[in-house]
Amino acid sequence: MAVSTHSNAFTVWKAMGSPQEPTVEQYGELVTRGGLELLTSPTWAEVSGEEFQVEMSMPANSVSLLCLTW
Repeated sequence: MAVSTHSNAFTVWKAMGSPQEPTVEQYGELVTRGGLELLTSPTWAEVSGEEFQVEMSMPANSVSLLCLTW
């Protein structure tokens, strides 16, 4: 999946030809693509000591969720 269409209903809508009245199938795809999608599989890391560092590469205009438990 291209990053430009990842969790991006607008670019998918444009690729469909910008339908003013999408079909039921098109609407379903727009709803699906507008939701949050994983870019990669989740990863887990063990923390030792008092510091934790993570390095990640993210596309422009993106957000990442980090869940920390202790």
